[in-house]
Amino acid sequence: MSGAVLLSRSFRPHPSLLAGAMLLALVLAPSLLSAVWTPWPPLRLDIIHRLAPPSAAHWLGTDPFGRDLLSILMVGARNSLIVGVAAIALAVIIGIPAGLAATGRGIPAMAVSRATDLGLAFPPLLTAAMVVAVYGAGMTGTILAIALFNVPAFVRLTRTQAASVLSRDFIAAARVAGRGRAAVLAVHVLPNIAGTLVVQATLALALAALSEAGLSYLGLGVPPPAPSLGRALADYQTRIFDDPLLVVAPGAVIALLVLGFNQLGDGLRDLLDPRIGR
Repeated sequence: MSGAVLLSRSFRPHPSLLAGAMLLALVLAPSLLSAVWTPWPPLRLDIIHRLAPPSAAHWLGTDPFGRDLLSILMVGARNSLIVGVAAIALAVIIGIPAGLAATGRGIPAMAVSRATDLGLAFPPLLTAAMVVAVYGAGMTGTILAIALFNVPAFVRLTRTQAASVLSRDFIAAARVAGRGRAAVLAVHVLPNIAGTLVVQATLALALAALSEAGLSYLGLGVPPPAPSLGRALADYQTRIFDDPLLVVAPGAVIALLVLGFNQLGDGLRDLLDPRIGR
């Protein structure tokens, strides 16, 4: 087999990666567009045209208050993405350094390990609901809640992967060369586990999007009148038989977000893991 064929196969897009990117593009493009344009103001009430069917003026129709459903979904998806990305970024900032610290010895490492075990013992949604109940409903509280139950997962994964790398020969060689513990972790360990952490972050985004929708459905997420996918499901669920599109449309957007991030994570895992044949 020629080198050109091998090279072309190496750069061939992974099916899961491509599928995830396409699914996410269906949600990302309208949500980003909503920052500068929506078909109608998402909070504009038009009681005269309430529950209007899909038309040229309202592509997905209107809700019981006469608001344009497409505009609500575009802004609601953007809010879900903001909450999810911010929450996972915060979990990464806290969890990865804590996981690296947990690979050491002494009281700090033991404290981090015990706190991680305690955090993993609680159901994620219950943890988020308790945090929001204490802090108060809102975007900031939702971000903190989702970040909190994701931190233990990043701590445990970082600690496990770092411990595996620390047992290798090149780490011993680095120590013999006089590198300190912090330098070994930053220069030799973190780059070797970065791929795994990127995959975990991508998969965690799927859980974050689902959690934000769940909290909003329970009334603990982004407060009204800001559009939210989960609250749209809660508000419109009683009309599922009269106007199914009101429930199907926000549910489909949530499903696309979750499935897209999951497929993207699977594709990145297969792409970054050298043990998996392409």
